[in-house]
Amino acid sequence: MALATLSGYFGSVVIVIVAFTMEPLLAILGLAFLTIQVISARLYNLVLLNIISIIGFITTILGS
Repeated sequence: MALATLSGYFGSVVIVIVAFTMEPLLAILGLAFLTIQVISARLYNLVLLNIISIIGFITTILGS
């Protein structure tokens, strides 16, 4: 199985956990792994969305 595929699966599981915990650090981790997969798939709109989301979660952490 390709690294990008494994990264996508792992990122998806982490994002599911985030849905129940609302932990920003986990969200950043999950989005980072999902970004690896969408870069591999050349889905640049999702790459941009993930990067913006990561920046948002970092802003949330720094604002706390």
